Amino acid sequence: MRVPLGIFGLILAFDYHFINALYIVNLSVPPIIDYRAKAKLSCSYELGMRELNSVKWYKDGQEFFRYSPKTPPTYNTFPVQGITISSGSYFCNQFMCNAEIDGLSQLSSGTYKCEVSEDAPEFKLIAQTANMTIGVLPKGPQLGPYLSGINSTYRYKDTLKANCSSEWSNPPASLSWYINSEKALPENLSPQQEVTRNLNGFIEYKSVLQIRLHMDNPQNLYNTRKLEMKCIADIFNDKILSRQKVVKTTVLSKLDDGYNQRLIDSGKSTSTKCTGPNQLFKHFLPIAFGWMYCIYR
Repeated sequence: MRVPLGIFGLILAFDYHFINALYIVNLSVPPIIDYRAKAKLSCSYELGMRELNSVKWYKDGQEFFRYSPKTPPTYNTFPVQGITISSGSYFCNQFMCNAEIDGLSQLSSGTYKCEVSEDAPEFKLIAQTANMTIGVLPKGPQLGPYLSGINSTYRYKDTLKANCSSEWSNPPASLSWYINSEKALPENLSPQQEVTRNLNGFIEYKSVLQIRLHMDNPQNLYNTRKLEMKCIADIFNDKILSRQKVVKTTVLSKLDDGYNQRLIDSGKSTSTKCTGPNQLFKHFLPIAFGWMYCIYR
């Protein structure tokens, strides 16, 4: 069977590309990591039919690790500030080169580069870079942010004033308030405040964002409304590091039974009103007598 010329050309082009391939398949460097963890660096590459000469790892332009399968010693490490290769953590071959860094500090932050070179006769190079930031991160998803100042119920014309506070971290958390899944308006928010402390050479930040809501929505005159107050603490725009907390509250309408009962219980309703009998008999016997008085006077 004869192969069409076009398909034959594609096959030749594919074979040529495969034989001459030299590129980084994937470079994995944590964009941000806690200083108490180990940073896992991984570089995978494609050489086609060529032989590997070496793989080198750099931080800010300084080489700290080398794998050279044809030149003993196969593995070499070089002193660079902020870099400590974990003992026995590295593994490299014709397709990948992985290593771990421990003892992280602020000096470990920087730009990391994986450089791959093919063997003779051309010794071509290919490289790729990625940034890594060392910080102090929340230890678990159950921690923070913390909400304070939210009551279980509010009345028409009340003011809700609440704070959202983050965990200690570096970089600082960015806080956002949401009301029933809608982002709070800027006019309801105070500028985000931050306090600091020094821990193990890191400046840690605790962020606080206050929200103020005046319950003057005309809907609350006649309808009781549920509010879901949510605060999100975001670090480095990383979804894994994002934390949120939700608290629900109720805004009672002006005509709500619970609203009137709270007025009575708090001593704010001291006068007799000529309103319907159902409401008056339901809450308090003296009010019922007041109603009868209003009818027959």
